[in-house]
Amino acid sequence: MDKSDLHSAAAARVEPYTDSVYPAGDVIIEGSEKAETGPEADPHPEEGLQDQTDYTAAQKEVADRAHEIIMTNLERHITIAEFARILHASPTQIKVCFQKVYGQPIYSYARSQRMEAASRLLTETDESVLEIAGKFGYENGSKFARAFRTVIGLSPSEYRRRVLWERENQTFGSSSDWSQKSYD
Repeated sequence: MDKSDLHSAAAARVEPYTDSVYPAGDVIIEGSEKAETGPEADPHPEEGLQDQTDYTAAQKEVADRAHEIIMTNLERHITIAEFARILHASPTQIKVCFQKVYGQPIYSYARSQRMEAASRLLTETDESVLEIAGKFGYENGSKFARAFRTVIGLSPSEYRRRVLWERENQTFGSSSDWSQKSYD
């Protein structure tokens, strides 16, 4: 391989997004790479994506990068200013792109993802509701409970009781007596 082959191979290589390229502060961007967008370039299409004709490849790239940041930082609340700094895009551009691609506002989506992850911990661990709330950036248990109820439809304690009762009784969908059992 001569010098020109090495140069063209290096130029064709996918460049990773790093903190030196996109300073992220405390925000984690794991294994991120610039990549082609479009259906053929996405090996794991996300559920909930809007019809491809509703947004451009550039909008999908911005939204997908924001999605990746959300999913690798569920323990923190990331501001739109942080997204803008990391993604080198305006706050409005990020909000519009995310809404077009994922069909909901970026903050609603992030909260839903945190609550879904919290719901798994509630039923898979013996950690207290307050400990789980702290893992998702909530220092105040009542704010966590309010967000959880908004997304899941039950308080964290009610959710834990119901799911564990249903597992114990293998009666998914039946609501009789689940609220009387204590799993806290």
